[in-house]
Amino acid sequence: MRYICISLLASLSLSSCTSPREKPAGERTLASRPGPPISHPPGVTGSDLADLEHLSEGADIYPYEWMKALSSVAFLDENGEATRPFLQDLDKRWGMNRSTALKTVTEKGERRTYLVPYVGMSASWSNHTVDAEAEAYLEDQFPVVRDIRRNGESFKSIKMVGTNCTLCHSGSMSFQGKTFKVSGSPSVTDVRGFFEDLSRSTLGVLAKKDLLVQFLKKQNVADAEKHAKRINSDFLKRLGKETGIVNAGKLSAKITLAMAKLRQDTRRLYKGDHAITESLKDLLYVTYGFKKGDDIGELEQRMQFLGKLMVGTDPKTNETISGYARTDAFGRIGNLVLRGENPIDYTAPVSLPWVWGIKHMAMLHYNANSNSVAMRNVGQALGLGAVVLNKDMDSTVKVRNLDRLENLIHKIQVPNWRAIFAGIEELKVDEGMLGRGRRVYEAKCMKCHESNRFVGPAGQLRDYRVGSLEHVGTDRYAAVNATKPVDDNAFNATIFNSVGAIKNRYYETRDVTQSEVRRIEFADLRGAEFFRDTVKGFSSQNDYGNNYGDIEEGAGYKSRHLAGVWATAPYLHNGSVPTIWDLLSPASERPKLFAVGSIELDPRTLGFRHDVPKGADGKPDCKSKGKGYTCLNTEEVGNSNSGHEGSRYGTDLSVEDKRALIEYLKVLEPEPEYSWRD
Repeated sequence: MRYICISLLASLSLSSCTSPREKPAGERTLASRPGPPISHPPGVTGSDLADLEHLSEGADIYPYEWMKALSSVAFLDENGEATRPFLQDLDKRWGMNRSTALKTVTEKGERRTYLVPYVGMSASWSNHTVDAEAEAYLEDQFPVVRDIRRNGESFKSIKMVGTNCTLCHSGSMSFQGKTFKVSGSPSVTDVRGFFEDLSRSTLGVLAKKDLLVQFLKKQNVADAEKHAKRINSDFLKRLGKETGIVNAGKLSAKITLAMAKLRQDTRRLYKGDHAITESLKDLLYVTYGFKKGDDIGELEQRMQFLGKLMVGTDPKTNETISGYARTDAFGRIGNLVLRGENPIDYTAPVSLPWVWGIKHMAMLHYNANSNSVAMRNVGQALGLGAVVLNKDMDSTVKVRNLDRLENLIHKIQVPNWRAIFAGIEELKVDEGMLGRGRRVYEAKCMKCHESNRFVGPAGQLRDYRVGSLEHVGTDRYAAVNATKPVDDNAFNATIFNSVGAIKNRYYETRDVTQSEVRRIEFADLRGAEFFRDTVKGFSSQNDYGNNYGDIEEGAGYKSRHLAGVWATAPYLHNGSVPTIWDLLSPASERPKLFAVGSIELDPRTLGFRHDVPKGADGKPDCKSKGKGYTCLNTEEVGNSNSGHEGSRYGTDLSVEDKRALIEYLKVLEPEPEYSWRD
């Protein structure tokens, strides 16, 4: 009975084992160790919600005036031209949620409005050394360029747009045409698709003189045609020289761009990041009227980041498409920050996790590889585009804003099915099935998905089971990829030191006091920060003096409490199973190919609609770019839907027991500290 139901969604966690049920040996009871205080998160509303959905993490990568003037190549007219504004219909193109919380009030009582009306879109001034975190929200009527003077120096700063954590962690679902927002749930968003659209649309402007003229005119640039002709010509010459045949010039550049556009072949384009960066810098000076000698801070380094973003992934790597609701976070962050010329494959896409209940969760991430809130958040900012500026580890990361966002996330409630769907007859809970459903849950799920073991200095963190890869049998890649050494050094030590250095440099340069450091790192709750190897195991007791439990060699993914699980499809850590019903079936009976992108709820199976549209030939249409869905093929590397099957995981249950369990999971109460007020 050691592992009975591990990983019905191995993820960020909660847990509610308050009744006197059977407990595994060595676990503490609530009576002997009280655990977290009962605080009942209040939910996030008003100005708090505006900040949560839009506050900058320092990952603002693209000039705001450019984004307003840009047209998207995701939608083309009959002549093959991009005519729709880039900021139009991001919800239809990439699954972003429209924001209704755009206004906030500063501590000084100032009313401000955020710039971009989509959840997870942020904005900040470009110069990180002089702009307060409080100015991460910006009104459109602010000047295009700010002249800032400090300590006798003059700086130029512009509005930049990017993303924050709620891009991935604020979802919604629909039923019979009505949409319901579920704070803290996974977003059915194509994050990579959004950034690819931004990159391809910008390259399209640089590559076509007529588009560049229009782009410059929208920003009121004088002599737009003259500047467009020069920038376009220089761009093609540079790109041709760097990516193609010697002396082929513009023709070589056009071949490179055609290969990238028509065949999604970026092997040649990958060599051209320097050419793209130089043209972006040129465009920056023209559109903002900068002059030689102007101090524009780290804007040129941000253009370098954009150049690398636009050429795509290293051709030496293999990539499993993430698509909607997934990303290979550790692969991208590790390659971007640590691995340099020796990247690992992007073959471990994981589901975008939900974030309610993380305050009192001991180990973080699907693979339970760290207890550090602060370093998790810094790493996330780097993954979204925050830039490390120099060898001193100065960066654009806004640690105080990350702390604000963390504390707002702690206010998110576990979603309450009855409250959210009140009054909808078709979604009314079948009360008659709940008793049977509870008995099935207690017999098949509770042992692994609930925990009474409390750790941390105050004994208030719930420590969840980390399942053996061998026993649970799910896809291994998210557990093993990141363990590959970095320049012969262990990954867990390298990422701990590197991300820690960025965080500590922020503390040093922003005069963060020791008491504030302890608060930002939740030291009284979490103790000393650490990363662990996700395969070799870890003994934090001996190495760090914390009272976290040891994790055995061969462990893979963390189980979690299942309250609110109905709002988190698709399932397993890699999103390879579309519904709970499918997860309660043997792996051989689970869908091998299904579509991800719909938010239409199926209350019978607890998942979203996932049928793959058919093409003209009657076969599944998986050429899904810009169509609002991604085909997930479970036979591709990192997409395996195996494991979590057999009697211990409930796949042998009767149809009646499965239906009862699904009904009970709709109303399963959260842990006491996250319980609903009513």
